[in-house]
Amino acid sequence: MAVGQYNDLRAALAEEEDARAERNRARHPVDLRWEALADPNSKGSWLHGHHA
Repeated sequence: MAVGQYNDLRAALAEEEDARAERNRARHPVDLRWEALADPNSKGSWLHGHHA
């Protein structure tokens, strides 16, 4: 029974894993830019420059 349920869900789980991987690839450059803009301790950050 459990194996049958897993087999029914396996395709959906694979699609979810692919979607998460794609989301993470797309989000990585955004996270890098956000950190560069928002880190007040970074001398090169936008926020640091505007709070000087």
